[in-house]
Parts: sequence; C-alpha cells; structure tokens
Amino acid sequence: MNTYLTHKRLLPTLALACLAPWVSQAEASATFSSFATVTYTITSLSNSANTQDFTGLGIAGSFQLAPDQATSTITGAGSVNPSATSTATEFLSPAIGSIFTRTFQLDGTASNGGEVAANYLAWFDLSFENTSATDSYDVGLSLSYTLSANATGSSALDNAFTDVTLNYTNENFDIFAPDMVSAASETINSESKSVTLPLPFNFTLAPAGTEGLYVDVGITGNLQASPVPVPSALWLFASALLAIPGVRKFKQAI
Repeated sequence: MNTYLTHKRLLPTLALACLAPWVSQAEASATFSSFATVTYTITSLSNSANTQDFTGLGIAGSFQLAPDQATSTITGAGSVNPSATSTATEFLSPAIGSIFTRTFQLDGTASNGGEVAANYLAWFDLSFENTSATDSYDVGLSLSYTLSANATGSSALDNAFTDVTLNYTNENFDIFAPDMVSAASETINSESKSVTLPLPFNFTLAPAGTEGLYVDVGITGNLQASPVPVPSALWLFASALLAIPGVRKFKQAI
C-alpha cells in the first residue's frame, strides 16, 4: 500500500479525533424538568337513606393536556418533551379510600447557543353524578398535590428558568388561591412542595345532581444555552496536522 496515501487519509481522522474531546467539553447546555402530581381521595361517603347503596353514584377521573394550549418555540439545538401518565378516563369505585392520581411532567433542553420557550397546560378533573331518582349522597373529598421545578445550566453563562402553577375550581366556578413553585439556574436550582389541602371538600349530591373539582396545572420553561467557542489554539493544531501531507509531498517532489 502507498504509505503516503495512507498517511494522507489517516491524518485528517487523527485531527478530528484530537478535537472531539475538546468540542464536547466546550458545548454549553441548559435544562429544565418540572412536574405536578395531583391526587383526589374519597374521605367520606354516605347515603341520605342511611344505606350503603351507592349504585346511583358515578365518579369519573380524567386527565389530559389541554387542547390547543401547548406552545413551544425552539431556536437552534433544543427540545421539549411532555409526558403524562395515563390519559384514559378512570371510573372510581364509590367507596371511602378510592383514589384518582395522575402526574404531568415537562422536560426541556438547549445546547450550544440554542433557545427554548415552552408553555403547557394540563387538566386533572374528578366529576360526580347522581343518577338515582330518590337518594342523595354526602361526599367528602380531599385534594393533595406535589409540585416540583428544576432548572440547571452547565455554566454561569447558561440561563434556565421554569415554574409550575396549580389552580383549582369547583362546579360553581369558585376560584381558589393558586399555588406555584419556580426555579432558575442563577438562583434556585430546584424547588418542590407537597400539599394536602387543610379543609376537605364536602358536598351533597341531590337526585340528578352533579359536582366536580377541577385542577389546572401550567408548566413553563425558558432556556438559553450560550455558545462556547473552541480555543483557537486547537484549530491551529488541527490545521497543522492537516497540512503535514502537503509538506511531505512537497519534499518528495524536490
């Protein structure tokens, strides 16, 4: 085999191999990862006729990403990934201790100059319907949730921010005070809290009556990863390696 041709082919590969570790080390990145877990629990249940007949009571839990309420803008290298535990409607057994729980998580990443902006909304609903023509049902319900936000940057030049906001309302559209956690790469890398509302929700379902407790969770994330240039000395080193075949060819020609 021609030794000159072999060297000519190997040296560019060698140059790239020498640069690869430095390029990977120079890549900047910013990430966020936030989630909300919402749990409904039936704490009390009785029939006004003092019986244990709950055949007329229907309880359904639903969870979904709000239609047309998800927006994300990505410039350069970046991604946004929503994940949601089962979005199928779940019918609960009308019994004390029945639980409906779901988790919504949103992750984002940006690297080497990339920018990401995301805003997603999820609905966690629990609905009650009385199909009995004669019986009324007294229901006690508790709501608990965990909110978590995490934002990181690989260097001080990378910016990352995320927040999780929870709101809830009932069938009468009474709006309760929202709750929120936030995190930023520059100040707080992560924040989380778990809450069980101190007062349970108690209501009576008259015949043909309905009731529900509806939770909205919004997650936002903003990322800006700074481009980190490879040191010029490394490019000079690679250029020198790539130039060697030409120098050798020139010497052979003499």
